Amino acid sequence: MKSVVAQLKDKGVVTRGWIGVQIQPVTPEIAESLGLKKPLGALVAEPQQGSPAAKAGIEAGEDGMIVGALTVLDDLEKDPRLKTNGMRVKERAWLLPRLAEVFRKETQQGLAAKLEAIGLPFAPIAKPWDLLDDPHLQASGGLLETRAGGKTLHVPALPVALDGRRLGKRADPPEVGQHARELLTGLGCSPLEIQALADKRIVALPRNSGSEPE
Repeated sequence: MKSVVAQLKDKGVVTRGWIGVQIQPVTPEIAESLGLKKPLGALVAEPQQGSPAAKAGIEAGEDGMIVGALTVLDDLEKDPRLKTNGMRVKERAWLLPRLAEVFRKETQQGLAAKLEAIGLPFAPIAKPWDLLDDPHLQASGGLLETRAGGKTLHVPALPVALDGRRLGKRADPPEVGQHARELLTGLGCSPLEIQALADKRIVALPRNSGSEPE
């Protein structure tokens, strides 16, 4: 936090390091396909183009399920251009439209049955609010009751498990500026410095009797 405050004072913004990968949890199905004893850790779903991860040669994992999906969906597992995840990423220009065309020919029920048959984790999510009706999330405790803005909401939990257990909710999100003064004071900022940050709209302070944040 001290480095964050220092950057806010000097630059007005915070910059952070990044790796540049999208990850997914290792589900029991993925663990079984990879020969893992327990569904622990995370799996690289896709490195972002031009990211440090991509430059370092990090590639998406889980060849078995991807090959299975290609087999079931469009018999593409024999294509030499799609032998590895790294090669498949390079062929996205034609592969993604090809798969999109396959998807358009399938009904939702038919596609779901094929994916279930090969043990490929999926969820028929077309809109963000579809998550609220997803049976996988409901069965796994993946929806958490949360208070925000004076309302009770159900939001998806983080897709991360530690020792086989999904992370729960630690606390409801704070209101805008709720702990700003306490945090900044604890980091050594004086009242004048805190007010200066608020005046520059670098931080928001607590609401005052129904008014907007300072």
